Amino acid sequence: MLNDQELERISTQAQSQDIPTLVAEIHRLRTFLQEMGTAVESRLDEIEGYRQELVNENARLLAVKDGFQAERDACLALLAKMSLKAGINAGFTAAQQLAIELPAGQVSWEISATEAHLFQDLPAYTQPVQEQALIEKYQLVMNPGEL
Repeated sequence: MLNDQELERISTQAQSQDIPTLVAEIHRLRTFLQEMGTAVESRLDEIEGYRQELVNENARLLAVKDGFQAERDACLALLAKMSLKAGINAGFTAAQQLAIELPAGQVSWEISATEAHLFQDLPAYTQPVQEQALIEKYQLVMNPGEL
């Protein structure tokens, strides 16, 4: 590889004996660039493989999540219908939320549009819906108060 001094000398005082050195340098650089390009393409192919694996895993996890969401919503629909039969106020809001007024306090869940049909038989719920932390919500569900 030509150093900076050699390049400077050749650029200002090029002589015919420098031609083989320059040609050799061009060949070396061409080989280097080809090897670098091959290495980069190989790495990009590897990264693309990882990306596709992540896309596939993401799709699998989304399908699992959707299954859990459907199951949760079906259980919530049953809980709401059982609550109504027990005389506990429950209903479905225009914002697609299920609200149940347990003796210990109100609990609510957002329902996905794909599962809203499970709640079509519930009365409309027009009271304000209280926001609560997940742990608080399930503490109320597990300890609903005197029924």
